[in-house]
Amino acid sequence: MIKFACLYAFFRKKRYFFDSGAFVPVSKKVIKAIDFVLKKQNQLKITNPFSSYQEGRCAQDIILSSRKIFSEPIGVKPESVFFISSVSEGIELFITEAIKQAINEGNTKPHLVFGILEHSSILKLAENLKKDNMDISFVMTDEFGRICIDDLNDKIKEETVLICVQSVNGDTGIRNNIHKLSLSSKNINKKILFISDITQDIAYTKAGPNSLAVDAVFFDTSKFGAPKGIAVACFASHALGSKFTKNNIKNISSGFSISVPFIYGATVAYSYMIKTRENRIKKLRKHQLFLIKKLRIILPDWGVYGINANLDNINSTDDDKLLRLSPHILNLHKGRDNNDYHIAFLDENGFSVSKGSACRMFGSDVTKKITENSKYYKKTSESGIRVSFLPNTKKRDIHKLLTLIKKADKIQGTMTSKS
Repeated sequence: MIKFACLYAFFRKKRYFFDSGAFVPVSKKVIKAIDFVLKKQNQLKITNPFSSYQEGRCAQDIILSSRKIFSEPIGVKPESVFFISSVSEGIELFITEAIKQAINEGNTKPHLVFGILEHSSILKLAENLKKDNMDISFVMTDEFGRICIDDLNDKIKEETVLICVQSVNGDTGIRNNIHKLSLSSKNINKKILFISDITQDIAYTKAGPNSLAVDAVFFDTSKFGAPKGIAVACFASHALGSKFTKNNIKNISSGFSISVPFIYGATVAYSYMIKTRENRIKKLRKHQLFLIKKLRIILPDWGVYGINANLDNINSTDDDKLLRLSPHILNLHKGRDNNDYHIAFLDENGFSVSKGSACRMFGSDVTKKITENSKYYKKTSESGIRVSFLPNTKKRDIHKLLTLIKKADKIQGTMTSKS
């Protein structure tokens, strides 16, 4: 039976993967780098990098070298970079220390602000803090799906300690203006700590904590060809020396679990990503434009979240509407309550697309909150399919994807009319 299953998988038709927003294959260079360190682990005596004995020095050297490589492109010092196992772990530890710091300074009930479209793990953290009687607020989106700056300013209080907003939403591809949001909030309350998850943006922007005017950024290295399990926390230079003291950051870093071979692999992936970033962005923008133009023809009643329903005036990569989107993600939608059938139909026919980990917003409690505060959602649907691709995605594959969605859409429409 197992042999038959393997043969079936081998001889079945080609499978097209359009969910690189969730999974990017580990590159061969990274696999070789990790394999090298693993094979040399006994010879090099790589052990706990926090240990004081000689065997830990090799691990320390690898980590220090990696911190330097990660720090240079985003304009921070190597000592500002820390390796963690996940973004949610880093953000939770940062928030915990921020709350402790605020309480020690006499803030009896610290107030925290989160974007309504944060990753589900962060929203869960916010809800848990709320259950523990913490003062929590959520910022809604504007008509384009971006975090509304006016709503953010209205939520800020004298007791506000921290604001957490991701730079790019992983489902819609919408890019928030973090620099503008941070400066605006700090103009109201200079004591506020502003942090951002830049996981979906790190491969497509040169922004770091200092250039974004935030106190810390966090990103997962698996989005550019490294294995899952290694993420990066990067602190602004002012956060190391003033409000958020060095002692606080030491407390955070002591809680980070790390793997030296994987850190080495992530560093190799990061270096390659930096070298090829401009070319990668150009290729992905071409894919986006191609998909949007074909969408006009093949699926005229569908739209792209964050642009508009009829896709008018999208003709070049310089168009402001297109620049609001990350180059690798498009969320396709139609005026219907549920697209689950489309997802199932696509997977059965050798395609893989996704609603994404945070596409929970469609048809969920989060949707209700958004529809109450966003003109855009009132005009369109509460359903969507995230399509995210890599630079090596072929145009003919995108065309096949759209043709298949049209076929599934037609069948679903027939079934709906019969029912």
